[in-house]
Amino acid sequence: MSKRQQQGSPAGAGQEGEEEDELDALLQHYEQQAAADAAAVQQRAGAGSGGQKRPKLTAADKREEALSQPIGADNKGFKLLAAMGYQLGQRIGKRGTGLAEPLPLQLKEACCCWDKLGLGAVSKKAAAREQQRQRQREAEQRVAAGAVAAEAERHGQRLEYQQRAAAAAAARRLEGQLRKAQQVCETLDTAAGVARCVMWQAPPAEAAAAASAAGMTAAVAADDLLEALEPCHSAEAGAAVRAGREEAADFALLYERQAAAAAAAGRPPADAAADGQQADAQQQQQQQQQEERREWEAWQALPPADQLAAILARLRGRYLYCLYCGCRYDSASDMQRNCPGPLEADHE
Repeated sequence: MSKRQQQGSPAGAGQEGEEEDELDALLQHYEQQAAADAAAVQQRAGAGSGGQKRPKLTAADKREEALSQPIGADNKGFKLLAAMGYQLGQRIGKRGTGLAEPLPLQLKEACCCWDKLGLGAVSKKAAAREQQRQRQREAEQRVAAGAVAAEAERHGQRLEYQQRAAAAAAARRLEGQLRKAQQVCETLDTAAGVARCVMWQAPPAEAAAAASAAGMTAAVAADDLLEALEPCHSAEAGAAVRAGREEAADFALLYERQAAAAAAAGRPPADAAADGQQADAQQQQQQQQQEERREWEAWQALPPADQLAAILARLRGRYLYCLYCGCRYDSASDMQRNCPGPLEADHE
């Protein structure tokens, strides 16, 4: 009970004072308890961080820790070296090219079998094991390098194949466009009365004969190679192939002789003037054939892309026709206004 109640205060005032005293006491109790709890928490935190004891080190750990630390400046040996002119970090030797740190101390391992060996025997075995591990690492590195090189080679082959395939596809596409342009150009030229154009005309007779002869020569060479290399071709089969080829050649020669004899027998006699005119006509025809052959050879010497560009320029300039639009325009202004351009990329 408080002092106010002991002194005989009024009844109402006594009850109010008693309630206030109890509330003050309760608050004070809570404050003291909170302070005690905070102090306990801080004490436990301090004990957990800095108060933990280090684990007990073994003799080997202590020795290793001591050997790993450099010699201090208060060491007698270091003082003696300093008196002789040694400085910390300086290399030994007259030229200063020696060691900067002392040789590491290697203790002999305590083992029942190794103790019987001489000094350096264990280090030799360790060196042999290290060499074996080094060889194994080098072998693994070689295998890894070989795998990387093989993967790089496969990647290069894959890229090369893709490039060849893309080039072949582009060449086939270009060849198809060239044939289509030649057909359109021939159609428009024929409709315009143009009888001959090197851009779409067939090869001259001499060139066709040369191409046929080249094809026959290639076929003969292929037969000879097949006869020589194919295991299933026996001697009798090879003789049959040669005999058939010789018979075909004989028939061709006989046909040529018969045709020449028939032409000579059916030709009427002519006078000298007619023979001269015929000779002049034949000479002009030969010159024209030679000129056509030169033009055709020059045209065939061009790359397919240049041939296509020349035909497209002829179609656009002479006939106002666009191969990629697929139509013929009424005028140059109409073509310029409605056609995207002369190239296929312009129409994409």
